Amino acid sequence: MIKTRNILFVQKDQFLKDHFAILEKKLIEDNQEFKLYSASKFEENKDYSFFNILITPTLPWIFKLINKSSKLEWIHFLSSGIEKIWDMPCDWRKYLLSKSSGIHGQQISEYVIAAILYFSKKFNYFVSQSQEKKWQRFWLDELTGKKIMILGGGNIGTYTAKRCKEFGMDITVVQQNPIKKREGYKSVTLEHAEKIFQEVDFLVIALPLTDKTRFLINKKFLDKFKKGIYLVDVSRGGVVDSDAVLHHLDNGNLKGAALDVFPKQPLASNSDLWNRKDVLITPHVAGTSPFYMERAFNLFIKNLTAVDSGEQLITPVSLEKQY
Repeated sequence: MIKTRNILFVQKDQFLKDHFAILEKKLIEDNQEFKLYSASKFEENKDYSFFNILITPTLPWIFKLINKSSKLEWIHFLSSGIEKIWDMPCDWRKYLLSKSSGIHGQQISEYVIAAILYFSKKFNYFVSQSQEKKWQRFWLDELTGKKIMILGGGNIGTYTAKRCKEFGMDITVVQQNPIKKREGYKSVTLEHAEKIFQEVDFLVIALPLTDKTRFLINKKFLDKFKKGIYLVDVSRGGVVDSDAVLHHLDNGNLKGAALDVFPKQPLASNSDLWNRKDVLITPHVAGTSPFYMERAFNLFIKNLTAVDSGEQLITPVSLEKQY
């Protein structure tokens, strides 16, 4: 149990006021005893020794604040992907660590469906035609019976499978520990999935970034699929090799790609991925939602309740897996 609750909430300045108000309201509604403080930047001469709980995004300077916090016990990250922290000079073993996982499925699965429809209904062409005042008809594709493979069986992959089921798609979810009885879709290991790579029409990447998944989706991996598939990347920057995507777009193996994340962000203005009808680029927004912070703070409170009850964190960070 954490007896004293001096909570420091860190957020970028443009979001701080609104998000602080949401957090404060949530804590009051849950009858929590607390003192809540805020910060949008690190100040060298400021005293950070007074708080013992930190709620924060994975900002590049956050380690400076953490290392000046002598009473800090617990850090709750506002994102699910926390790969940035491992390069920071902090001894993470000293703290309870939790993350905001399991709150992205609804909005990201909507993004995936939108991306699939963008290509299958040729919106990429119709947007240009609207701007050019051009009238040219196409026969459109249909999702019924199309085979979709989702790499990643977590919250995002599961929600995406449910959404795709409503369109009558043939769904395979690839995960480390397959679930035998899944209504509406197949759950398999990557080894088993390779047997049906040649049947896939849409490939969705919804994996965390770890040592095992870093650039897993490379040229060699994409070589295994049939010609003319669509790729949707809603994972983390660094899971998909952008050069491999370009290569397969140019040779026609990929018919289109919707990319929300990149190894280096923002995507360089001279990247050859820009200005292509077969590429939809979005600036890492698939997980955004007007309900995001509310869900993240609800998750923090659930973790707080678990800690108070002497139970394990609901969404812990694994030091071993660095995820």
